[in-house]
Amino acid sequence: MLHCQLKPYQPVIHILGAIFKASSSIATMLSWLKAIIRNYFGFSKAETHGVLLLIGLMIICLMLPQMLARYYSTRYTVNHQQDIALLDSMLVLLEQQSIAQQMLTGQPHKHGIYASQPDSSQKKYLTTPNIQVIDINMADTSQLQQLKGIGMVLSARIIKYRDQLGGFISQDQYQEIYGLKPVVIQRLVKQTYITPDYQPKRININTASFKMLVAHPYLTYDQVQRIMRHRAEHGRFSVLEELLMLKILEADVFKRVKPYLAIY
Repeated sequence: MLHCQLKPYQPVIHILGAIFKASSSIATMLSWLKAIIRNYFGFSKAETHGVLLLIGLMIICLMLPQMLARYYSTRYTVNHQQDIALLDSMLVLLEQQSIAQQMLTGQPHKHGIYASQPDSSQKKYLTTPNIQVIDINMADTSQLQQLKGIGMVLSARIIKYRDQLGGFISQDQYQEIYGLKPVVIQRLVKQTYITPDYQPKRININTASFKMLVAHPYLTYDQVQRIMRHRAEHGRFSVLEELLMLKILEADVFKRVKPYLAIY
């Protein structure tokens, strides 16, 4: 009768029994360790407890970095989609407010077209100026907005990606910008240029922080973690090619990111 009443609780009883056995084993091991310390070093009871506490703290200090690294590596991902969505919403709101203000004042909107119908005495259409080819690495948002199909949102996104990279070194990189349609990319290729002697902004891999390296679009969290681990264990890099020889970066990644890295 009693056995039947306890049957639903048998898993709990087994778990409690296992915990009791484990705690008994730990207590036995601690007693054995205390005996060795007192006999070998001649420590008092209080001194023995202090040594055990110090050993425990040392173990925690040794294990904590590995535990934290594992914790953040499983939860931290580099994702710019939230930043892009927030930027888009803010810039769209600003653009809508600008258009609304122009409609109230009767001022012409982009490309010389009136946002609201003006009086006949004021009807003057602005001629669209000839679009000149611009330096993509020196252009600001207002210059980019002169290109057809590029408004406040896309111009800000192009500038943001350019700054994250450290500058464009090839027009093929336009395809990496989120949200650009093929026709807009074609206009960028035709109406922008990169000077032959342009030098992009470089990151010193021997001194750069983890945050600075992981912010670059071509480097992932795991790759930056391997760079930082090598610096901590072996010191400075001698040449950039060590990233490839030590298999810290894959060959295709190294080829793309090499122009943006440096060793000082």
